[in-house]
Amino acid sequence: MDETKIGKDWYWGAIERETNQAVVEKIPNRKEEILTAKIWKYVEEGSTVMTDEFAGYYLHPRFYSHFAVKHCEYFVHPECNLIHTNRVEGLWAQLKREIERIRNNVKPEHIPAYINEYFYLKNHDKSQNPSFFPLYCHQT
Repeated sequence: MDETKIGKDWYWGAIERETNQAVVEKIPNRKEEILTAKIWKYVEEGSTVMTDEFAGYYLHPRFYSHFAVKHCEYFVHPECNLIHTNRVEGLWAQLKREIERIRNNVKPEHIPAYINEYFYLKNHDKSQNPSFFPLYCHQT
């Protein structure tokens, strides 16, 4: 999980590694209580959480296993190559490229809706979601 700033707003996001499902929410700030609330909302107790070294992520160790990556020193943990935030960092980069590509056509107040659509489509692969199939068939 990670947080990023897009335009004037902060966003928190996480990716579940087994399913590759992503969740993103706009947040008012990066304070520990905000980040902890998102973790409690989306992460099952007993899960392993991987973040960067940002102090807002220091969790309650009896509920989660927490590994942090020190981006000032490395991007993949030197003792275990499974400890990283590359997926969520890559997701932010991809999303920001998309927003930059269309930014002249999107008003700042519509960016949250665009982000919602982006992640909905990311999480619902058209080829495996039958709800998209009838729409495709009717258009041919």
